[in-house]
Amino acid sequence: MFNFRLASKSFALLACTALLLSTIGCNTGSVTAPDPESELIVQDPSFIRILSTPKGASYPDRAVVAAEMISYEYGGSVSNAWITLDFPAGALDKDTEISINMPEPDKLIVELGPHGIQFNRPVELRINLNGTNAEGMADNAYLLWFNDDMGWWEKLDTASEDPNSFKAHLTHFSKYSGSLGG
Repeated sequence: MFNFRLASKSFALLACTALLLSTIGCNTGSVTAPDPESELIVQDPSFIRILSTPKGASYPDRAVVAAEMISYEYGGSVSNAWITLDFPAGALDKDTEISINMPEPDKLIVELGPHGIQFNRPVELRINLNGTNAEGMADNAYLLWFNDDMGWWEKLDTASEDPNSFKAHLTHFSKYSGSLGG
């Protein structure tokens, strides 16, 4: 009788341990099952080099702020010559004034507005690298967007058109940055 109690307690302990370990191993948020999206999150951007424009350089064809009324029906474009946004027809719910603001003119950090707007169709953002510290290196550059809810930067898929420009497709507006590294 004593061996039966010991065996049943051992079996119960073993079953509980196996259940606990299988639960931990199947949890997508656990260290044993990495989240496939985690490579897109940049929680500590200190290793990233934000693309910058030369201090003191004069680019009369480029503006720090630009705004245009974009048609719901026809779409349209807005550009400050560093950043260009192309809206296809129907991307917006209504005619909307779209703005590009570079709060730090010596860095390619851009606030697109109205902040948080969601698009019905992807909007193309193109970054011109001429005159930046990444000139000729579009294949090594990428775009980050700042996730306000989570408090971190996230990478977006990009494609280079030529050595001096790259593009991404946006589904919403936020703060964005062209970057090298990572």
